[in-house]
Amino acid sequence: MEEITTKSFMIAYYSGKTGIPISFVSVLNNDGKEVNTEEKAVYFAHSHLLLHSSVLWDINEIKEEDPVVPMKSRKVRGFSNSFAAATPHYYETA
Repeated sequence: MEEITTKSFMIAYYSGKTGIPISFVSVLNNDGKEVNTEEKAVYFAHSHLLLHSSVLWDINEIKEEDPVVPMKSRKVRGFSNSFAAATPHYYETA
């Protein structure tokens, strides 16, 4: 991943001695402003991981999901089973 990015990313921290994952930090960049990934990695390593003598990290982009489309609703009048009034389906609002 680039050092300067406008995307959201995740930093995975690993023990330098054993390689075991220690911590994961997500940096959400909803504004689209430029962020230095290395500076954030060093900042979180110093502020959260002082107990470990050596720390390695890996930075990966967070793939954002497509926005959720709200369900369509239709206006339903009446709840009888006659042809004049429709019964709403389970996913519709009355």
